[in-house]
Amino acid sequence: MPTETILIGPAILLVEDQIYALPPRACYIFAQGTAPEISNDGVSFSALPSNDVVAAQFIRSTGTDSIVSLKTP
Repeated sequence: MPTETILIGPAILLVEDQIYALPPRACYIFAQGTAPEISNDGVSFSALPSNDVVAAQFIRSTGTDSIVSLKTP
């Protein structure tokens, strides 16, 4: 299954346990709902750091769906 890329700007609904690609630049990630996890390889995920610029390649929501929006620093 192809991986959907998230755009900077609009709010996006992350479906539970589906992996999404992040843009190829560092950005802030604002989440509503379950805190998403990030990964550089799409396999090993870790918690999203709060109030920090993120430069990961993939994101997913675990537990429930989440709404995220990306902003440039």
